[in-house]
Amino acid sequence: MADNKGSPDFSAVLASSVHDMKNSIALLMQSMEELLKEIGQPELPACRKMTQMLYETRRVSGNLMQLLTLYKMGRRLYPVEIVPCCIYDLFSETAMQVEAQAMLKDVELHVDCSPDLTWFVEKDLIGSAVNNALNNAFRYAGQKIMLRAVKDEGVLVISIEDDGPGYPETLVGEVKEVASGVNFHTGSTGLGLRFAAMVANVHQNKGRCGTVRLENGGAFGGGCFRIILP
Repeated sequence: MADNKGSPDFSAVLASSVHDMKNSIALLMQSMEELLKEIGQPELPACRKMTQMLYETRRVSGNLMQLLTLYKMGRRLYPVEIVPCCIYDLFSETAMQVEAQAMLKDVELHVDCSPDLTWFVEKDLIGSAVNNALNNAFRYAGQKIMLRAVKDEGVLVISIEDDGPGYPETLVGEVKEVASGVNFHTGSTGLGLRFAAMVANVHQNKGRCGTVRLENGGAFGGGCFRIILP
C-alpha cells in the first residue's frame, strides 16, 4: 500500500508486520503448551519456568493483538459485532486461560458472577480487555484476585480486583485520555488502558457510552479495574 506520492504506507506495513509476529508467537505458545502436557509434572522447576515463559509470551501476544485491533478500529476495518453474551461463560473461559499462572503465583482467583447474567457486548474485544486487566492484576496481587460482574442501575459493571498496593492516585478515576509516551521507569506504554477505553467506547446504548475506571479498595483493598457498559 502506498500514499499519493508512491511512498509506502508505514502504518499498513507495521500492521502487516504485527500480524506476522502474532502468528509466529501463536506457534511458539502452542509448542510450549504441548511440551508442558508431555512432561506432565508442573511441580518441576523447569516446568514452572516454562509456565512463566508461557505467561509472558501470552502477554506479548495479547499486546500485539491489541495493537492490531486499535489499528483496524482506527481505520474502521474492525467488524464490531455486539450480541448477547453470557458473562459467566466469558469469565470461565478467561479463568481457564490463566489457571496455570494462578497456580504458579499461588494466587486465588475468585469469580463473582450470576450464571445467568447476559449482556450485549462485543465478546472478543471485552474478553481481550478483561484478560489484559487480569494479567496486570497477577503482577501486583499478593494472594487474591476477584473477577466480578454485576448489574447496577441499568449498566453492567465488570471488575478485576486484587489485594495489591493499588493504583497511584494520579491514575485513579475515569480513563478518558491515555498519554502516548512511555514510562521508562515501569516500561508502561499505556497500550492496555488505551485499548480498554476504546473497547468500552464502542459499547453505546440510548446515548450512553461505555467507560473504564481505575479505583482502589474493592473486595480485597487493592486495585480495582472497572469496565462499565450501558
